[in-house]
Order: sequence, then C-alpha cells, then structure tokens
Amino acid sequence: MRSGAKYFGRRDVILLSVVFGIIAGLYGLQLLFLMKDGSTAVVEVDGQEYGRYDLGTDREVPIVIDGSEENTLVIEQGAAFMSQASCPDQICVHQGRIFQEGQSIVCLPHRVVVTITGGESSKLDSISR
Repeated sequence: MRSGAKYFGRRDVILLSVVFGIIAGLYGLQLLFLMKDGSTAVVEVDGQEYGRYDLGTDREVPIVIDGSEENTLVIEQGAAFMSQASCPDQICVHQGRIFQEGQSIVCLPHRVVVTITGGESSKLDSISR
C-alpha cells in the first residue's frame, strides 16, 4: 500500500538535529557578542523627537500629546517600558522591557515610538561583523 512512500530515516533526523543545533548556536553567539546594551531611550511622537532619556537614571516620563497624558514611559534598572497608555489595545504596555540598542516600543494609536540607542561599542569592528 505504501509503495514509493519515503519517510525520514534515522540519518535524516540526525542531520536535521545537527543543522538546527548549528543555527541555534550561531544565534546564541550573535546575542552574546554582537548585541549591545543601550544607554539612551529616544522618544518620538508623530515622527518628531519628543525627548532623550538616560537609561542609567530611574524616572517616569509622562508623554503628553495635545494637552493630555497619553502614555507613561518608565525607566528603571537600565531598561525602559511603557507602564500605561490611554489607547484601547494596550499593545505598547505588553511589549515589555527594552534595553538593547535597536529595540523599540511602538504605540500606533498615539504615534509614539521609543527606541534604544547609544550602546557601548562592541569588541568586534564593523568588518568582522
């Protein structure tokens, strides 16, 4: 009944395991050596810079748009997160803490983007990356 049907054999499973292991290892090395912790949270509202905040200083930053507080950015222990937002979906609040250069939090209803910048330079130069 199964003429011509071919299934994964033991060697195929071993080969796939090795390939996935190599991929996972390379991803882990990238996270370990190439990702840099940032030093500044840059807040933009509607494409315009709203403010820059040092991640080394704990604070709450109310983001006021059109005269009312729409979002609250909290910076503590070297990370930034949105603690509250007046938008209905609350996606930006559930995005969690960001601290590595290039990470961001986005609130689409209020057009707010928080991006981490200014990390320490990596030990690898741009050519070896």
